[in-house]
Amino acid sequence: IIVAANGLKSSMYIDSRDGVYPVETVIVNDLVPHIESTYRVIPERAGRAIDGFSMGGFGAAHLGFKHPERFGTVSLMGAALHRPEFFSEQRKEIFADVFGNDLSYCKRESPWTLVRKHAGSLKERTHLRLFVGSEDRRLRSKNTEFSTLMDSLGLDHEYGVVEGAGHNVAEVLDELGERAWTFYAKAFRQGGISGDVD
Repeated sequence: IIVAANGLKSSMYIDSRDGVYPVETVIVNDLVPHIESTYRVIPERAGRAIDGFSMGGFGAAHLGFKHPERFGTVSLMGAALHRPEFFSEQRKEIFADVFGNDLSYCKRESPWTLVRKHAGSLKERTHLRLFVGSEDRRLRSKNTEFSTLMDSLGLDHEYGVVEGAGHNVAEVLDELGERAWTFYAKAFRQGGISGDVD
């Protein structure tokens, strides 16, 4: 089952500092339990994957790294892996609306912080991948730097630059072809999930 959660216009898939938009809480505490109590799924971390593109990639990193007990697979595609200072300096509206102009809150919720904090819980038990388009001028270097950070933390992950793709999820997926989906089949099998995952 694939569930596409609406992250609103610019929530970054976290709870807003003022509590008005509890996007993370709704996904983790309401949406996931609702899906698992409504549909015939495997309600355990090995059976859950989180994926996202652009802002959704930031969200997948944030949620996947903050809740390693919930998600056995984390996939980031063309992820907007902005550092906290980028928000405060260049995305002032998001910094105000989401992070409440609070740099400490922004740092605490940043994937750059969370992957370091929970590296031990992610290592050798979470399937990780990170892909970005070669022509994604704004985000390619950030994804490359994040991959380097993951390497330094000992987090085995699949990393790739998709030649010819820009900041466009269809271009990335089209170029990856079957590899876009066989990643999940492999991750679920290695997680002990049996059944038809082809």
